[in-house]
Amino acid sequence: MSYYSLIFTIVVIFNYLISVTLAENKYYIIGIKRSDNDTIYDDESIQVQQSIDKLVNDRMNDIYNIIIENKDTYTLENGKMDEKLKELNHSNLLKKRDTSMATVKFKFINDKRTSGRSHKLKRSDNLIPLKSEMVDHICPINNYYTIRAYLSDSIVDRVKNLPNIIFCEPSRVSKNNDGYINKPFNGREFNYFDNKMIKKETKWTNAEIQKHDTFQGKNFFSHLSLLSQGRYRKELTEEYDNNYYYPKEAGKGISIYLMDGGYRLLDWDDSSMNSNPSNRDFYCAMGFVKNKRIPVDPYNCELSYRSEAEKDHGNMVMSMAGGALFGVAKKANTYMILTDFNDYDALNAFDYISRVGIPHKTVVSISRFFNLGQAVEDKIDELTEKGIIIVNSAGNFHTDCCDRANVNNFAGFKSTITVGALTFTLDEDMNNVYKVANFSNFGSCVDIFAPSDSIYPGVRNSYISKDYNGYIYNRGSGTSSATPIVAGVIATIMSEHPEIEYTTDSMRKTLIDMSLKDILEDVKPGTPNRFINNGKRVVFSPKKVYNGCGPSSGNKVCIDGCCSADGQCIDSTNEKYTELCSLSRGCQSEFGECLSNEDNNTTGNDTTTAVTIPEVTTITEAIITTTSTTTTTITATTTTTTTNSISINTTPQPTTTLGQRCGPDYGNSSCVLQDSNGKYLHVSCCSKEGVCGLTAEYCGIGCQTDYGRCYAIAFFNQGKYISN
Repeated sequence: MSYYSLIFTIVVIFNYLISVTLAENKYYIIGIKRSDNDTIYDDESIQVQQSIDKLVNDRMNDIYNIIIENKDTYTLENGKMDEKLKELNHSNLLKKRDTSMATVKFKFINDKRTSGRSHKLKRSDNLIPLKSEMVDHICPINNYYTIRAYLSDSIVDRVKNLPNIIFCEPSRVSKNNDGYINKPFNGREFNYFDNKMIKKETKWTNAEIQKHDTFQGKNFFSHLSLLSQGRYRKELTEEYDNNYYYPKEAGKGISIYLMDGGYRLLDWDDSSMNSNPSNRDFYCAMGFVKNKRIPVDPYNCELSYRSEAEKDHGNMVMSMAGGALFGVAKKANTYMILTDFNDYDALNAFDYISRVGIPHKTVVSISRFFNLGQAVEDKIDELTEKGIIIVNSAGNFHTDCCDRANVNNFAGFKSTITVGALTFTLDEDMNNVYKVANFSNFGSCVDIFAPSDSIYPGVRNSYISKDYNGYIYNRGSGTSSATPIVAGVIATIMSEHPEIEYTTDSMRKTLIDMSLKDILEDVKPGTPNRFINNGKRVVFSPKKVYNGCGPSSGNKVCIDGCCSADGQCIDSTNEKYTELCSLSRGCQSEFGECLSNEDNNTTGNDTTTAVTIPEVTTITEAIITTTSTTTTTITATTTTTTTNSISINTTPQPTTTLGQRCGPDYGNSSCVLQDSNGKYLHVSCCSKEGVCGLTAEYCGIGCQTDYGRCYAIAFFNQGKYISN
């Protein structure tokens, strides 16, 4: 043999020894079948089960002996022995203690199945009880049994060749990916949205997603997806994004109490603790009926004499607030307080919550209609003063619910947050759902509107029961559904900002600041036009199609030209380029090249221009600023004349509110500029510092809604102000 051949052989042998010595160790799932004639394990007779148990235990001993004989193959890369093999020292010690036995074997303890049909083997079987982490039971599956074994790569084939082994495969790390429980946001799995973009906009610690398709076009879960995006416009993104995005804390550490007609846990109910790994409470906590405290079953608390519809109502509100699948705050402690419809039962419930609720960590959701008196109002005030936030439904009578002279629900109380309802969204074109439901109450006390068309695990079989991926659900709607949805959003805000001690008033302001404003149709006069939002406004397209720019088109940046206020890319060939690309017209500078005010103003010496004004009885002494785009700003003081043509000073004047001071600290000045005919010339946002602007720092949290627009970018169409 030549010198080089010898070297090559040594290298090959060395590499082989290294690969054996440093093999990867991991758990394997192993299937063991006694006979093809066996049926399902639990359906077999005790004798057959005992025979299967004995066979499984024999194979486990065989595998354990292989591990002992090949323990050297478990050496790790650092040269040390795998820590799990320390168990072998204990098992060898057990064997030495029983040297009197002719043949020493183990009885592997199975503590996972503790039914009355468990089979104990006698001491005379020469078996030593062993609770092992190297080889242990999993469970029976159909007509075979599965076990888990910790193997090195070197011994896998030997295990596979044992009798009765039908498979031996590596154990895999599972991910919750069936929609039943939420999965963390991962841009590598779902590639049409951007986690960094979401975190930058929302300031969430981390974002999670509950992924939905539209499932036969029915928009299931639209009651969730509507919460986490701006107004969807079909012409901009083509397809509605039905995913629900929410902060990772998802209400963790916050308690939501629902006062309603009970709750029944169903076999497949998404709200059970087993379906949510957050280790939170979700059950019926207390009951008050006929002015008495009654014992309740935590998972089946109902009033037997109430209708199925009334029982169903409790499941709906529980699921909307904190259900693991259907709910908003998926990690919040969620409690049902079972009450009848009497006001004294409501008082008892409020009193219980007052005693057990943690200030600034508790939300109460009420979806009921009451004829209320002073005692209830005083009790509500007591709770809110303790830092407990109360959310209530506006009602479904299509009437003004804010008349103090005719208070018939909690909406008339200043110490609550009142919720109105959006129209139907299931089976609808999502481009056309931004309107108030025709049943929803209205009025100046309605703080926020929220989705109401929802699905949830119902307790009855009725004409509204449907099938979704094999599960039976009921369809709910009304302000009763919208209210716990808002309660859930509140819980997510509180858990994301544990350092803030929210009160009802401060939370109301937060919801208003975060809301989408002036996007709803069919809003009654005097009713605030605000739609709930959880902080995420960017709109993503499942088709990755963006026909616009800015937040309404996935934060797309215009390659050429500017991004207008209405989210359109405008290039220099557009006849309205100068107008639409002006900062004073709401051009979005983050997503394109905008023209400064100086670019639009005329330059040169002051001039005087003759301007013809239509004949009127009263006219104004005006200063008119003319730009290259013929935009005109008029400031005026009233005088009386009948002149048809006058000479007016046209010295250039500001045509924007940007940078101006606003708010109560600056003479109640606003960020709205109009001419004498009411034509909007420029509208911007009044920041919490009292400065007019159009970017997120001005229009976001703290924006003063009474002195301009908030989270609404102004754009202009022939002098008419429009908000998106």
